Amino acid sequence: MFFPRTIPVETTGRAFESWLSGSRMKRELKPEEREEIVAAVAAGDRVKATSIYLSATEGNLTEAQNFIKSLMVERVAALEAEEKER
Repeated sequence: MFFPRTIPVETTGRAFESWLSGSRMKRELKPEEREEIVAAVAAGDRVKATSIYLSATEGNLTEAQNFIKSLMVERVAALEAEEKER
């Protein structure tokens, strides 16, 4: 008779919470990686920015696209604030 190996509840719980939250990023961005992504967004190269994010974090495409969109919103807000100061 086959009995599957049991997995500790705390391990299963963390994996399930991660799955529920949709966060599959294996690691956080380093400051220099974030700067490189910001530079690509500033240059208008979303594909390059997404590629850098995916390579750096090993996250999923949706997560990468959401991150890039949030950077673009920040950039637009900063440009609008700069325009108002003039």
